[in-house]
Amino acid sequence: MTLTDIQGPELAALTPITAIGVLTKVEYYWPSEPDPMASAQRVVSRLMSDRAVKRLLYDVLPVCSLIGSAADTFTDSDFEALSDLAKVRPERLSALARRAQYFSTREYDDIPVPPEIRKPLFAQFGGWGIMLATQLILAGANDRHELRAQLLEQSGMVRLRAAISAHFGNRAYLIKLQQIAADLRLQARTADKAIAAALAEVDSLAVNEHGFAELGVLRDYYRDQLNLSGAEAAELLQVTGEQGVWVTDRLGLDRQATLDEMYARARQRLDYWKDRYDDPELSGATKSAARTLRRSYELLSYHIGEARRHLELLQ
Repeated sequence: MTLTDIQGPELAALTPITAIGVLTKVEYYWPSEPDPMASAQRVVSRLMSDRAVKRLLYDVLPVCSLIGSAADTFTDSDFEALSDLAKVRPERLSALARRAQYFSTREYDDIPVPPEIRKPLFAQFGGWGIMLATQLILAGANDRHELRAQLLEQSGMVRLRAAISAHFGNRAYLIKLQQIAADLRLQARTADKAIAAALAEVDSLAVNEHGFAELGVLRDYYRDQLNLSGAEAAELLQVTGEQGVWVTDRLGLDRQATLDEMYARARQRLDYWKDRYDDPELSGATKSAARTLRRSYELLSYHIGEARRHLELLQ
């Protein structure tokens, strides 16, 4: 599905909090583009410079999807065939791989792999996949497992999986609960007491779970409803977990930071957002955002302080 295919309620449900775009089949940029992933990244940069796209998607990631699939399915015998193809001069192999029919059906004296093996290999990897795999073998991928790991990396699959895990993993339950609440509200019109009771429980959880407030601030940010400086906007994304869910990530510190360093940073930023919230010129969604960030740092300070106290008791 492309953005132009999305209409009505589906478009309304699309936000950077719930959606990551994927530019697929990047391998088909080859041979017109010598480096498909670099070319795809330029396309992504143009897409993400469009404010309309940025309001719908957290990011757009390029992926060689055919190569990613091949990385998870090719066998030891496929690796042997690729290793034999890697012995062919790269210019010669590239010339053949550009023409699928010739590569898959013709006999060549200088190609050590017969067409009956080349044909399924081409269907599995594609022309660019064949070239990439042989280049990686020449560079030192000595077995199927090493080649698989490098193909997943080069195809963009590792980055995509990490992005999905980082972006959605820490708030998946919040997003699901919000959807459940929305569904319950629609059904609550039937005046069913059980549904009304369930909705009340979910609403109570939403009031007491600070993560929901952070989600609300993120939605306002992605809808361009906040009047924040560039540094404040970057901090909002950081402390709400958009750039990593570890305490050090949320505080903008190195992963090796001590509890004392974490506590000092949390208190410093808490003081800043207290003052920001008290600014009489602040109003509306921006004032609510300042209150939410103040609370985020209050919670971080509290939990880090508790960890420090427990550590002191153990020493």
